[in-house]
Amino acid sequence: MSKTLNVTIVSLIAGICLGLYAPVLLSDGRHGVQWDFNDAARSGDVREMERLIAKGADPLVSPTWAGGGGSYPLVEAAESAELEAVEFLIEKGANVNFVQATETVLERAIGRKNDAEKCVELLKAHGARPLDSRD
Repeated sequence: MSKTLNVTIVSLIAGICLGLYAPVLLSDGRHGVQWDFNDAARSGDVREMERLIAKGADPLVSPTWAGGGGSYPLVEAAESAELEAVEFLIEKGANVNFVQATETVLERAIGRKNDAEKCVELLKAHGARPLDSRD
């Protein structure tokens, strides 16, 4: 075989492999029904959570990927103050005392509440006002 033909074959094989594996290489690995379930919990979309459970999502499992793991669905819903999603997950058996990293679900939710209150105070300090109070 000629050197040009060898280079062409190797290039062709490399192109095929790159085409097959590019989505994996370019992805952060955070895809699939369990990740979608966490997104639905974070946004409070109970209807989507039910649909994803029917597709195999587990409301009691944190999604994982090669680089680590995601949050427990109840943590996602509680941090976002999505009450319907929190209630739905509790009804499905979510552990309300789940510890993620070094904080419980309750502590994570309280932390977000405190952050939101600080944000409100910062906005007010810079002159932010609700629509009904403007001249």
